[in-house]
Formats: sequence, C-alpha cells, structure tokens
Amino acid sequence: MLIVARSIQFERGGSPERSPLIPQHPPTSHPVSGPVPRPPSPQAPPQNADAPGDSEGGNQSAHVHQPQQDPSPLRPAETTKKRFGVFVVVFLIVAFIVFCGRPSRIEELNKATARMREQQEELDKATARMREQQEAMRKEADHLESERIVSRNESNRLEKERLKMEGERDTLESAIRRSKLGRLRLEREKQQLEDERQLLEQEREALKDERQSLEQEREALKDERQSFEQEREALKGERRLMEQEREALKEERERWEKAREDRVPQGAFWDRVLPAPDCCAYGKREYWGILENIPKGWTDMDACMNMPVGIRGVTIRRPYRCAYAKGSPHIHGYWMVDWGQPDCKPWHQNVTDEVSSGKQ
Repeated sequence: MLIVARSIQFERGGSPERSPLIPQHPPTSHPVSGPVPRPPSPQAPPQNADAPGDSEGGNQSAHVHQPQQDPSPLRPAETTKKRFGVFVVVFLIVAFIVFCGRPSRIEELNKATARMREQQEELDKATARMREQQEAMRKEADHLESERIVSRNESNRLEKERLKMEGERDTLESAIRRSKLGRLRLEREKQQLEDERQLLEQEREALKDERQSLEQEREALKDERQSFEQEREALKGERRLMEQEREALKEERERWEKAREDRVPQGAFWDRVLPAPDCCAYGKREYWGILENIPKGWTDMDACMNMPVGIRGVTIRRPYRCAYAKGSPHIHGYWMVDWGQPDCKPWHQNVTDEVSSGKQ
C-alpha cells in the first residue's frame, strides 16, 4: 500500500520523502513489523498520552492530514483529478489503519473524512461562486466595453456637432456683421436721399421762379427770334464767304509749308560725317558731322535742320538734333542710324561641342 501511495504522489508531482499524505519516520525508530506512526492532522486536536487506544503510553496520537485548499479557481479536469487523488489517499489511510490493527481510530477517521467531504463541498460551492462571479465580471466587462464604445461614438458625434455648431455660429456672426454693415450703409443712403430730396425741393422752388422768368423771357425771345432769323440769313451769306476765304488760306498755307520743306541751303555741305565710337542700342549708332559753307540769309540752326545727308546708302532729310560742339565754332548735326551696323549686334563666335570633341 505504501508503494501505491508513493506512486500516486509521484504522478501528482510530489516528493515521497516530504509528502504530507505518507507518514515519515526514521528506519531505526520503528521496526517494519510494528505499527507505523501517522502525521498529525490539522483538523483533529492532539490527545493525551493516557487516552484509550494508545499503545504503551509513549506513542504519539495519530492524525489524518487534510491537504491545503487552493483558493484559486480550478479547471474541471484539475478538480476531478484532485478529487480522485484525495479519495485514493483517504482509502489508503483507512486501509493502513485497519491493517495496523487500530480500530479505535476508525471513528476519528470517519469524522475527518466527513469534514474533508464538507470542505470539499464548500470548495465546490466556492468554485461555483467564483465561476459565477467570473461570468458576471465578464458580462460586466462586455457591458462596460459596449458602453465605452457607445460613449466614444457619442463623444465623436458630439464633437462633430460642436464643430458644426461652431461653423454655423461663425456663419451667423459673419451674417450679423454683414447685416450691420448693410444697415449702416442703408442709413447712410437714406440720409443721402433725404439730403437730395431737400435739395430737389429747393431746386423745385428755384425752378418755379425760373419758369416764371422764362415765360416772361419766352415772350421776349419770340420777338427777338424773328430778328435773329433775319440776322441768320445774313450770317449764312457771310459764312459762305468766310468758307471760301478759309479754303484759299489753306491752299496758300500748304504751298508755303511745301516750299519750306523743299528749301535747302544751296552751297552748304556736311564735312567729316563720322560714327560715334560706342553703340546707343542694339543695332543702333549715332553719327555726327560738321556743316560747312553756310550761305547768306541762313542761320546756322536753320541750315543744319534743313540740310540732308547720305549715310550707308540712305538719304536722311534732316538731323534729329543740331548743336555746337565744345571748342568748335561750327555747328554739328547728329543722326541716329539703325541700319548697316553689324558691330552693334552681339553674336556668338566659334561655338563648339566639347562633349562630342571629348568623345572623339
């Protein structure tokens, strides 16, 4: 029986040397043929040495060991396994007591067994209550999670509504500001219209007075109109004469302008017409020359402004300006030439492809 108990203890993961369910004693204190002392039980109180059933008054009281209950909830497979182990241990203890010839402890063993059953039932009830509490806690956690999700959705919805209300509030505030500005503008326009109405009233009164005066003047004008009609006929004749005189004066002026344009100082000539050293613009260079042999009856400026010149195969009717150069007694003419000036147009010279030449 001891061998079977030790093998069950090994299966449960315990140590046969320190198992609380198998009595431990030194091999020299108890012979093999004698009774083996049992460990004290935590439920049964110790008895005196003179109690009935003790052998020779020197042996210790036998107690049934009750295993400590794990307060943590057990799974069904582990609970069944522990129940089976406890049943086997109790059976082995009872068989060991009967085998050792100690029937006086059977009643105490039965009580211990009954207490163990009660404790086992309480353990089962505690386990059931623990499972119910775990199930309730799981349901409560699911309920709280669903409430949290609902609360989060509600918070998101409220946040969206808040943003929407803020947008609507901004829209309403801008509309209120616009309405205030519009009201001020309307009040200003109303005041302006009122001022204009007063001015119109004043003008109306003035017009009434003017109308009366105009009526009086109209009567006078009717008489004057007849005289004006007579004068108009006379003025028409005079106008026709003035138109004829104007046409004659216009023709004479055109002839005079043409003669003035065609007038050229005879005998004068441009000496040393040279280009300026620098360009004035893209493809443009200034040329200058000295006017010589100015005839009598011509001033230097008139002769310069009416003297043509030929530059680069093109005849220029007159200079664009005439002026006296510093240190020279002769007048100088200046022309701006924008043809035949290739040196005033920059260009690229000797363009080569360095990449292609490098490859070659």
